[in-house]
Amino acid sequence: ARVGYALAQPPLTAAIDGLRPPGSLSSWSAAVGVIAAHETGEMRERVARTVAERDRLAQGLRDAGIELAAVTGNFVLGRMPVPDAFERLAERRLVVRTFAHEPLLAGWFRATVSTPDADDRLIEALAELAGRPAPPPVDSGSARRGEVHRATRETRIDCTLRLDGSGRARVATGLGFLDHMLTALAFWWMADLDLRCAGDLWIDEHHTMEDCAIAIGEALDEALGDRVGLVRFADARAPLDESLAEATIDLSGRGIARIELGLRDERIGQVPASLFPHFLDTLARRGRIGLHVQAHGGDDHHQVEAAFKAIALALRAACSPDPARAGVSSTKGLL
Repeated sequence: ARVGYALAQPPLTAAIDGLRPPGSLSSWSAAVGVIAAHETGEMRERVARTVAERDRLAQGLRDAGIELAAVTGNFVLGRMPVPDAFERLAERRLVVRTFAHEPLLAGWFRATVSTPDADDRLIEALAELAGRPAPPPVDSGSARRGEVHRATRETRIDCTLRLDGSGRARVATGLGFLDHMLTALAFWWMADLDLRCAGDLWIDEHHTMEDCAIAIGEALDEALGDRVGLVRFADARAPLDESLAEATIDLSGRGIARIELGLRDERIGQVPASLFPHFLDTLARRGRIGLHVQAHGGDDHHQVEAAFKAIALALRAACSPDPARAGVSSTKGLL
């Protein structure tokens, strides 16, 4: 929802009201705006992340030989390296704003801060158009990443997972409680997760839950690469009020899970409780990891959330490089 506000003297606000069409802000957008205004901590955190990525994008463009006139807000203003740069960027599925009808800005483009992966693609493309080699990524931690695009008759999913991240999650599955769990998973894992799913929720939640687990698991498998030099084994415990969960991880290359959640309710939020063990089992199989999880407590919400946090902490440890080991963590010599 795009919601804005203005502060002005009464004569000016009256003039603006005279021009503003009726119903220009929906009741839904207004409600979301009120909620957002109260989440100042979340707002400051997002602003800090956006500013950091904006500065990283700007440095990358400068290294690519692009002249910048402004670096402010959530965008950068740069000079096109060639006259037909917009069309050639569009061929690469990269879209920037141009100013063909504004003479003072003719030949310039505005790029809005996006995900690190998309920003790196823009830097690389503009460097190529400028006839220069692509500069190395400013953030060297982008190497361990996995990207999955999955489309079936039941769901369409875009998923990117960056292991060496900041715990940022941009998740939209259509299931609020699943979004809540995946946000917690990324935060405590210190991995960056971008996940968008359009699923057939008018049928039920099963396809969305299962296919999101498939996508995240496959992205994890890709991000782990050859799994050389990793800690491999890790376990963690996480409480949430009266509930306690314990998770043990083995980056074995063999997908297997044992899930013991003492869930009693039929649903948690919009999701059938029975789908959470299935989600974790699917994640383990597609991620080719061994996963053991058990939880107990008096509240199903608390048990599932504690389980996701314990899994995240265990994944964070298991995926970490082992400074004492150069090869594969296996007596066999391979996984």
